[in-house]
Amino acid sequence: MEDFIEVAIREAGLTMTSQLLESGRHLCTLVGRDAQLQRELTMEEDVTEAPNIGQVLYFLAVNAQLASECEDLEDWAEEMDLDPTQEATQAAYAKAVKEAEELEAVLGRSAYGAMLGGLAISQAIGMARFD
Repeated sequence: MEDFIEVAIREAGLTMTSQLLESGRHLCTLVGRDAQLQRELTMEEDVTEAPNIGQVLYFLAVNAQLASECEDLEDWAEEMDLDPTQEATQAAYAKAVKEAEELEAVLGRSAYGAMLGGLAISQAIGMARFD
């Protein structure tokens, strides 16, 4: 079985550049056929190389999955164990939804949906191994 991240990269024609900003911080630019997005990522202290496209896409996919699976702010805040009445929580939710939409625009609807489906299957298999 082919890795769902690799399939999404190929189907979306995705490329990435990474620029080191300072120790451990990288500005990553993902470019799809019709859109691009930039994210600043901080790597763990013991990681010396830049993140690769698969690592970045997996990170973004996990964040997008939570935003897309929650019905609204209250649902998302409950999942994140945050107070939905707080401005910071509301801003974080709005940012998460916006970033999920941007990722879908970069990948395209089909590749985005398939990637989230592959992620869910991968997580279910991982959880079943621990039962």
